[in-house]
Amino acid sequence: MKRFALVMGALSIVVGLALPARADHAWEDYHWGRTSNPFTLTVVDSVTGVWDPLLQQVNADWSSSNVLDLRSEPGATDLVGRLLCLPLAGKIRACNANYGPNLWFGLATVWISGGHITQAVTQVNDFYFTGEFGNDVARRHVLCQEIGHDFGLDHHEQVSCMDDTNSTLNLASHQSPNNHDFQQLSAIYSHTDPSNTYSSQTAAGRSSSLVRHEDGQTVITSIFWV
Repeated sequence: MKRFALVMGALSIVVGLALPARADHAWEDYHWGRTSNPFTLTVVDSVTGVWDPLLQQVNADWSSSNVLDLRSEPGATDLVGRLLCLPLAGKIRACNANYGPNLWFGLATVWISGGHITQAVTQVNDFYFTGEFGNDVARRHVLCQEIGHDFGLDHHEQVSCMDDTNSTLNLASHQSPNNHDFQQLSAIYSHTDPSNTYSSQTAAGRSSSLVRHEDGQTVITSIFWV
């Protein structure tokens, strides 16, 4: 797997503040704002075909955390909508499509305001899930990792879907989060906030550059390279 500077795994972050130091495998200090734990995040299901049952399994896996639960909500699945995979305020949106030979399996984008995640997107690239990687083990590994980034998790090299070494893609042991991931989530979400940045309401441009500006914020992208 190729790596480029901070480009590891699949994580894009929109930030309005300076970047603090990273600790363990949290991605900086970013997290969803919430007034109590556990809290329920909505994952808008814009995946199709073989990805649908995998997304439900991934949601169930991450819901084993003691600080968050994931609930699924149907989303638009038309091809153009999945190619754009536009974010929805207060929610995670998951999309699959053939994004072409761009050298990434999956991409996660997180929008940040005042240190809090306000919306997130996970994309998985059908172009590369063929041949050696054309199986549900590899698909679930990548989908689990991208959803994990949407909570504020980074990579580590343990028996977990958050291991970003591509030699683990076809290992059934690396399809799900492990206890270290749950411990890290507990650390990230150990305090509460004055308000919620996630939404429980029923649902509402992406760039390939490493850094761009969007509405006065900075977008930092990292990619799970093929």
